[in-house]
Amino acid sequence: MKKIFLFLAVAGTFFTSCSSDDDSNDGTPVTPGATAITLTSNVATVALGGSFTFTVTDNLAANVTTTSQYFVNDVAITSNVYTPSAVGTYSVKAKNGTLTSAVVTVTVTAAPVVSPSNSFVLNNTNYETPVVGFGFRGIYEAGTAGQYLILWDFNPYKEVGSGNSATYPNDLYLTFALPIVPTGQDADGEPTFTILFPTVADFSWNSTTLPTLLDAYVISNNVALLPEDADERAALIADVSLNITAIQFPTDTSTASNLAATYSVTLNDGKVVQGQYSGTTGYYDATGAKAAKMNVAPKNVKLSKGKMHLAKK
Repeated sequence: MKKIFLFLAVAGTFFTSCSSDDDSNDGTPVTPGATAITLTSNVATVALGGSFTFTVTDNLAANVTTTSQYFVNDVAITSNVYTPSAVGTYSVKAKNGTLTSAVVTVTVTAAPVVSPSNSFVLNNTNYETPVVGFGFRGIYEAGTAGQYLILWDFNPYKEVGSGNSATYPNDLYLTFALPIVPTGQDADGEPTFTILFPTVADFSWNSTTLPTLLDAYVISNNVALLPEDADERAALIADVSLNITAIQFPTDTSTASNLAATYSVTLNDGKVVQGQYSGTTGYYDATGAKAAKMNVAPKNVKLSKGKMHLAKK
């Protein structure tokens, strides 16, 4: 009985060793009689983020892809599909049993840079914004008595549907302030104003002089990039810019409008939103939460005094 047990133990060790050799591709080729293998790639070049798929055949025309092992720059990979993580040139070879293929060279190029066109770009993804409107946010008394600010939202967006059922999957707001002076007084002695519309200008983030950008909010594919709380947003924003190079509002239904602008929002974590628009434009009332075309509550703007005066044309 001891001899039989010893024989079985030795036999078990032998078969285990053979199995391990097969798994490591150190044995004979899978196809008996094969003397060479050829490695090919489905493509020679991909942009970063793409993948290569490798195929191996032997000199007897047998496909031995699934039984071969692959090496990229002499480092084994787990399958015949390889997704590089960096730009560069890679040397690939395959082994099948005792056979090794010739080296195949593949190249990875930088991913093409997406440029905005009536859209904004985030993480190299383009988000269409075929409409830009200006939302009137109201007139506020500034920190110095007798000085006032008029606030506007620069608002590129994509509208899906219409009316009360409309949604805005891509929706960006840049709130900016312009100086404005009263044009009269009401019966209670409160100042009244004639609305001052945006003009050609460069707006910078939290400038000490007017005009200046005060806030930003970005929704891409129905996902908010920034929180709704104004203080939390401000803590995440590194820089915002808006450059309006041409603007004309319609004076009635028969007159044309025109707008050309570029803009960007840079966050402290390195994310950058870059946008461009060229086309018609218009304006809407954004002084209340129920204002038309507003899918977020009006944003809080930190001013020394928050007294709002109803604008009168």
